[in-house]
Amino acid sequence: MPSRPNKIIHVAALALVGSQTSLLKAQSVPSGQGISANEVNIASTFNPVGSGARALGMGNAFIAIADDATAASWNPGGLIQLRKPEIAFVGSYVNRDEDNTFSALPPANSDENVDYADMNYASASIPCSAEYCGKNMIFSFNYQHQFNFDRQLNQNFNFGIDGSFGQTDVDRSFNYEQTGDLYALGLAYAIQVTEEFSFGVSLNIWDDIFQPNEWKQQYVTFDTSETSSRFGGTFTSINNEIRTETNKFSGINVNIGAFWNVYEQDEQKIVIGAVVKTPFTADVERKIERTTQFGSSADNLSTNQTTVFQNEEYDMPISYGFGVSYQISDALTVAGDVYRTEWGDFVRRDANGVETIGFGFTPSSESKVDATTHVRLGGEYRIISQEFGANYIIPLRAGLFYDPVPTNGQPKSVYGFSLGTGIALETFVFDIAYQYRFGDDINSEGDGLRLDGLSQELEEHVLYSSLFIRF
Repeated sequence: MPSRPNKIIHVAALALVGSQTSLLKAQSVPSGQGISANEVNIASTFNPVGSGARALGMGNAFIAIADDATAASWNPGGLIQLRKPEIAFVGSYVNRDEDNTFSALPPANSDENVDYADMNYASASIPCSAEYCGKNMIFSFNYQHQFNFDRQLNQNFNFGIDGSFGQTDVDRSFNYEQTGDLYALGLAYAIQVTEEFSFGVSLNIWDDIFQPNEWKQQYVTFDTSETSSRFGGTFTSINNEIRTETNKFSGINVNIGAFWNVYEQDEQKIVIGAVVKTPFTADVERKIERTTQFGSSADNLSTNQTTVFQNEEYDMPISYGFGVSYQISDALTVAGDVYRTEWGDFVRRDANGVETIGFGFTPSSESKVDATTHVRLGGEYRIISQEFGANYIIPLRAGLFYDPVPTNGQPKSVYGFSLGTGIALETFVFDIAYQYRFGDDINSEGDGLRLDGLSQELEEHVLYSSLFIRF
């Protein structure tokens, strides 16, 4: 789901249910069997990170920098560095390609591409100096787009079933589409406790406030079967299913950050930053609309429609990170972050109280989910000039990162790099950054979902632009 609680909704991976083995054992072909997407699928990174083109350009190594209005999403303690009122806007564009390969059922292979653009972040920050408030402090109101759910899977294939009644040949068309967004509104506060140390907190509210906080999944399966009976004759049957699930999400969590300037002399500075993004229980209201059709021909179909409402809960795990930045000179800064999310605590609880791991159907008591540890490195070189009669800065940024994806077992490795630049002129700052993420064999291995032979390759291109105006 680009880097984005505040990204702390840690939700599910792609689950493609079914295998050739189970199909060959079937005596009939009910709609919905075979290859299908299931559960909550977040295509963006599972890494709960923040926003902003400057951070993205530095490989998201930003916990110990956090010196602009996006700090509320990275390390609220860093907000104290803002000395003037500031408004910020961040836009993003994402293009994602997923190449799905099924060695057990090659006709189901597919290459899916999704792209989207959104307002990723917006904020207004107002500082209050020690002269008026006793200590330097700042208040900030933030909107952050957390996850985009856009994803699709389109497959057309056929297979055979050798049953006791005869040989059945099935032509299947399966289409899966997922859309929707989750966002949070944040109220952040930071205070400078001492000259070197500051502390901050952000309260994040996930709910329908400005727009629906939900995702929608639609599964469409069309089956046409022809059975050659062992006793003579050929029989045709049609089994279709259209299922739409709408999931409304709500919850509250807190980001807590600390920012410590441990060394400063001349132009050199070393800063340590730390952040904790608290666990929380999210409520999900699910509406399932299902239409099934069956018959012997397209002109002779019986239709059945049902609507079911369910209430579920997701226990979102804690995540926490540590960062160090070293300003070598006024022009050059390098930074590194280590970030960890305790995925073993990610649990889905249905209306009957049955608990499974958050990205699959394995009972939580049998969970083998390991935590993920993310590593980010980045640097920035600033070109400072007065050529146009006023100070302006052109930064050059680059970063590398390791961004593993959790499964019910060992996390799957995802890597990437980023580049960025921009311009800062007096009270106006504009940044732009590009990020590339890639990974091989990304799937839900080990969840008992019969994912025989599934391999998924990921390529993702992300473009961020940020605008900051200081008053």
